[in-house]
Amino acid sequence: MRKTRFLSTVLVALFFLIGLVLVPIKTSAASANVIDEVGIFSSQQLLDLDDLAYEISTRQQCGVYVVITDDMHGYSERKFAEGIFMNYDLGFGEGEGASGVILAISYGDRYYDCYAYGAAGDTFTTSTLDDLNDLAYQHLVNGDWYGAAESFIKRCDELLTRTGYQYYVPTYTDPPISQHITSTSPEQRRNEFLSRLPFVCLGSAAVGGISVAVMKGKNKNIGVATNADRYIVNNGVKLIDSKDVFVNRTRTVTHIARNDGGGGGGGSIGGGHTYHSSGGVHSSGGGHF
Repeated sequence: MRKTRFLSTVLVALFFLIGLVLVPIKTSAASANVIDEVGIFSSQQLLDLDDLAYEISTRQQCGVYVVITDDMHGYSERKFAEGIFMNYDLGFGEGEGASGVILAISYGDRYYDCYAYGAAGDTFTTSTLDDLNDLAYQHLVNGDWYGAAESFIKRCDELLTRTGYQYYVPTYTDPPISQHITSTSPEQRRNEFLSRLPFVCLGSAAVGGISVAVMKGKNKNIGVATNADRYIVNNGVKLIDSKDVFVNRTRTVTHIARNDGGGGGGGSIGGGHTYHSSGGVHSSGGGHF
């Protein structure tokens, strides 16, 4: 009996210690500037990179991030970096005020790309993001993951300083994106749909069965007619009921020309704030290494 109690006490203490070790790691990863889901970096390398990115992000008021994932989580190559930025809720500031730039790398697909959001789009234009992609590629193609992350972070700091970047909350014209869409990846939404599918099928079958039963109850028949005499009156046809059923619909659409007031993703409006139509800036396209 004493031995059993002793073993139980040891197990409880062991689980408690494991919890103390794991919980802080999970909490810190949620707010990290450098996220390594694969284990590419050593603990010291990850700490050094994260400290560097965090210091720059705080000083410049612009989030600088490097995220390495095991795969692309269902995103297309075009949407990968943007999807990771949104899905991980990154950026200095909150909501539409978030500002940041990310180097996203998919380990399994050997794919990388850069993306900027919010006020960071003033500094990190498409051509600038292309240059950052080229910089990362020079290291990734040689297997230098640490060099790719470090050079990206430091170059972002240089660019923010050189362009005189200042944080602000941009004015957006597009309606806000659904929070559920931005906070989940295509892979997560697909799994969510599949998990609900059996219940949807059962519900549909139940509703269909009830509908058939109700319709069957309303269509009671007193017998089977063997001829059509009851419908013929004075050598003519007597219609019991009639109705018009329209199977086609005509719709008229008037197109009104819209004045966009210019081109691309940004311009200057009141107060010197930059106008973003979509909130984010993409590179010309990431690449494989």
